[in-house]
Amino acid sequence: MADSKKVLNQENKDELNAKQESSMVSSIDSNEKKDLVITSEKLNTSTESNKLIIENKTSNTEKPPKPAKPPKVEDKPFDEFIKSHLIPSFSEALDKLEIKYEDFKLCYEDMPVVGTKCWIFKGSISYKKRFWLCFSEKNISSTKTFALADNDNNPSLLESFLIDEKKTTLLLLVSRLLQRLNGQKWLKDN
Repeated sequence: MADSKKVLNQENKDELNAKQESSMVSSIDSNEKKDLVITSEKLNTSTESNKLIIENKTSNTEKPPKPAKPPKVEDKPFDEFIKSHLIPSFSEALDKLEIKYEDFKLCYEDMPVVGTKCWIFKGSISYKKRFWLCFSEKNISSTKTFALADNDNNPSLLESFLIDEKKTTLLLLVSRLLQRLNGQKWLKDN
């Protein structure tokens, strides 16, 4: 009978210790729980009392710093973006469509039709079909306008270009240039 009371008392003590550990853990702030490791160790085998040890996990395992991401093409300086990315990408797209082109360049000169100074990406494709993509500032996200002309004629109309887009990307510029030229039936007969 005495042995059964000792076993019962021991089970009650173990259950009580487990409840105490549980209440201690639940009292820790939820943000702290993420960074803590909780272990239980037996200190004295004769009394079998348990001790709660809380260690800070972040001090033991530090995460290595993430490598820096290379800058996006669109974040590069304006001149570099146009000369090193837009012109080659646009030329490559025309090559895939088997469209002949003469030259593409970036210059700072008078905008067609209105005559104010601006940055212009201009070019000419098959049989003297010329286009001008004008940037109001030296920034690819600035206000853009578009003009085109056949043969030796001067452009007579200046159109808004990419006015609804929040973010200007290389892919967007190339695809919309192609779309606009195709709308003029300069790339293929529709």
